[in-house]
Amino acid sequence: MVKLTPREFTRLTHQTTPIAALFRFRAEKLGGGKCTVRVPFRAEFTRDGGTVAGPILMAVADYALYGAVMSVVADGDKSVTASLNTVFLRRPAARDVIAEAQLLRCGKRLAY
Repeated sequence: MVKLTPREFTRLTHQTTPIAALFRFRAEKLGGGKCTVRVPFRAEFTRDGGTVAGPILMAVADYALYGAVMSVVADGDKSVTASLNTVFLRRPAARDVIAEAQLLRCGKRLAY
């Protein structure tokens, strides 16, 4: 298990992944293959109809999974997303977005 605090993960990714800093992603919980991330609401994240745009939701989902991987894999910072598929079940309100990721399985090459 990798010892990385939510604050350390946020700081590291803001330095190495410019979009994380641009969107102000912030890890709130991290450890044991789980990660919870908050995206502070900004008006420019909305689209017509006052809903948070899909690209923001996809980006925060990917970021949360990255945190979950980094919490258990020693070289997790070198991991990349192989596949990301989302089904939007309802319109998100125009407010902070919280993403929760939990690894189901972590093999040598792939994490789910």
